[in-house]
Amino acid sequence: MTKKIESGETESPYLRGQGAAAKYAQVSKRTISEWQARGIIPYLKPARKVCLFRKADIDAALGRYEVKGGFCGADLLGALAVAVVVASLIVSWWAR
Repeated sequence: MTKKIESGETESPYLRGQGAAAKYAQVSKRTISEWQARGIIPYLKPARKVCLFRKADIDAALGRYEVKGGFCGADLLGALAVAVVVASLIVSWWAR
C-alpha cells in the first residue's frame, strides 16, 4: 500500500541506502551496517550499489530494543544504593 503525499507523488514503503534508513530510524549509518551484518534487518539488493530497506522491517528491528517497564540504569543504581544502606544498617544492628 502506498500513501499519496501533497506533491502528488506516492510515498514508497522502501528506503534507499543506509543513509536514508539511518535517518528514518534515527540511528547512525554504522548501526544500520551492523544490523545488516548481524541479520537484524533484512534488505533488498536489486543492483550492485543499491540497497533497499522496508520501513516496516526497520520498525520491527527498533521494536526489539523497546524496554517495557523494569529498571533503567539510574533506577538500578538507586536500588543498589538503597541495598547497601540497608545492608550496613543490618550489620551495625547485628554487631550490638
